[in-house]
Amino acid sequence: MPGQCVLCGLASRQARLCDGCRADMPWIWPGCERCSAPLPRGSAPGRCAGCDLVMVAVDRVRAAVVYERPVDHLVTAAKFTGRLDCAHALGELLACQLQREAQVTRCELVIPVPLHPARLARRGYNQAAVVGAAAARAVGLPFKARLCRRRVSTSAQSGLARGARRANVRDAFV
Repeated sequence: MPGQCVLCGLASRQARLCDGCRADMPWIWPGCERCSAPLPRGSAPGRCAGCDLVMVAVDRVRAAVVYERPVDHLVTAAKFTGRLDCAHALGELLACQLQREAQVTRCELVIPVPLHPARLARRGYNQAAVVGAAAARAVGLPFKARLCRRRVSTSAQSGLARGARRANVRDAFV
């Protein structure tokens, strides 16, 4: 039985997104090989100018899509309305990007960004863990949800400017 697309409601061969909605995603291609920031169209593969300044303790981060319509809808639905099907769709997008970039062979495992225990108790689940588990399952990578821990309860990132978001989570994880 075909699934139903979480965005348009049409039948889908994939469980969460139809071919049309998947094709319309704001894919990050090309992206910085270290931080995944979108690079200008037609750029050669490489690094962006800013990631060496902020990616101090991390070797590589992968992202699939730009946070704009309809991705913002999927994220909001996954985080704030309990739509785990939208979180699974985001995980499938990440898996698709990893496969397209041939990054799967370079990855060791998938680690989600943890929630503080108080926020996890309020929300009832960690949407990043659902996204990460779906991506890991789709590409056959180990998933380790307890490898990283949030030790500080920070303000919500939504509504903060980019620099403020970085400062907000500085030293929040171990």
